Amino acid sequence: MCRVLGVSESGYYRYIVNKDKPGNARMESFFATLKKELLYRIPTYRMAIEEVKSAVFRYVFAYYNRTRVYTKNPFGLPPAVYRRLYWKQAA
Repeated sequence: MCRVLGVSESGYYRYIVNKDKPGNARMESFFATLKKELLYRIPTYRMAIEEVKSAVFRYVFAYYNRTRVYTKNPFGLPPAVYRRLYWKQAA
């Protein structure tokens, strides 16, 4: 359960999250990984917005979900492969 503390000077809401809830940590971790592994390595300042969108889309759907090694999943499997194996075993 989150509790809104109020609006900061910048206009964003500030929250307190219970200790047993991850809050925004998963998304923050994903965006940090996206920046480190993709956006800081390509010259985004010289690219059109559509090119950057395309690069992000390819990164997420071709690399991040299908190829990248994950320490949280058993055997370091990417999410797409792990889901496929999970559903195969469940059937």
